[in-house]
Amino acid sequence: MTKTICQRILLKLSGEALMSETGGSIDADIVKRLATEIKELCDVGLQVGLVIGGGNILRGAEKASEGLDRVTSDQMGMLATVINALAMQDALEAHGQPVRVMSALKINQVCEDYIRRRCNPAFGKRPGCYFCSRNRKSFFHHRFGSQS
Repeated sequence: MTKTICQRILLKLSGEALMSETGGSIDADIVKRLATEIKELCDVGLQVGLVIGGGNILRGAEKASEGLDRVTSDQMGMLATVINALAMQDALEAHGQPVRVMSALKINQVCEDYIRRRCNPAFGKRPGCYFCSRNRKSFFHHRFGSQS
């Protein structure tokens, strides 16, 4: 009998992890492979929180240095993270894994609003995979008592 050391993990994936070798923004085969591996973690009883980046689509800091307003470029980067989260959601749900996508941006037609009091209880109550797009510092601080 194997004893589980932890019940929850938080996995941070760079958006670049989803890129194809030829430079395409999202490689469907890579997304499917990652979803299979995440599903295997959920199948052994782990709750997986996934924080995903959007650098494969757009880097807000780069756009700001090119002259785009910093707030606008950061918002564009946050939209890129939601695009990646939706790609992962689709792949995980194809494996039968329940998923909740959450974002600090109010775009609740495609994902739930990220609100700490709503996100964290969901992460603790049932098995599954939870995405918290981009607001990593807040998520870490509230969930794990750290500001990493």
